[in-house]
Amino acid sequence: MVSLVQIPREIISMILENLDDLADLPSAVLTCRTLYGAFHDRVICSILRDQLTPGLVNIAIAVELALEDEPVEELRSTLAATGAATPTDWATRLTKLPWKSLLGIQQTHRKIEVSAMDFSSKAWAFLQGSDGAPQVLGMEDFVLSSAEKHRFCQTLYRVELHSRHFSKDLGLDPAWRVVHDWQLQLRPWEAEQMGCFWEYYFDRLARGKPNNSQAELPY
Repeated sequence: MVSLVQIPREIISMILENLDDLADLPSAVLTCRTLYGAFHDRVICSILRDQLTPGLVNIAIAVELALEDEPVEELRSTLAATGAATPTDWATRLTKLPWKSLLGIQQTHRKIEVSAMDFSSKAWAFLQGSDGAPQVLGMEDFVLSSAEKHRFCQTLYRVELHSRHFSKDLGLDPAWRVVHDWQLQLRPWEAEQMGCFWEYYFDRLARGKPNNSQAELPY
């Protein structure tokens, strides 16, 4: 039987690239010298690539760095790259981020995926209601296409980016102005998509407030 130390490093690297959770990577590479020696930056990129499509990486990075005072010019270039169909620098950018930011990107994306599925399943159930009332629809009965999932997640990232910068000094903070100007360039239907998700979040917030009072919401 072939032992782990006898397997070529290239194959071990491929095994590491197929980990489901980035948080498992440190434990894996510290198991032995063989696994440690097989680790390289491409492993991190491959794990995140299986979760984020290349078209979402740049905006995911912008969202993660929103609370870390990312330089304005870097933020502007990041947002400009979010419209590119095939970003070429996303892998390089990922390898330059600290481990904490990489884990943050993964955790945020998982939350966004859950919200996208919850929003879309509720919307579809509502549309299927014969009398206009929402019907109960199990998550196992609803599947988004890859294009639809990308569009929903992209909109949620835009909402998240706006909300993370919204807490800053409006009108005075340069980063806020960059985000604001970038959003003004969105097409009308993209802005409408953001509005739909804002209503979705407000509704969730209202349902979690005492007495279910939407009047108390700060908007």
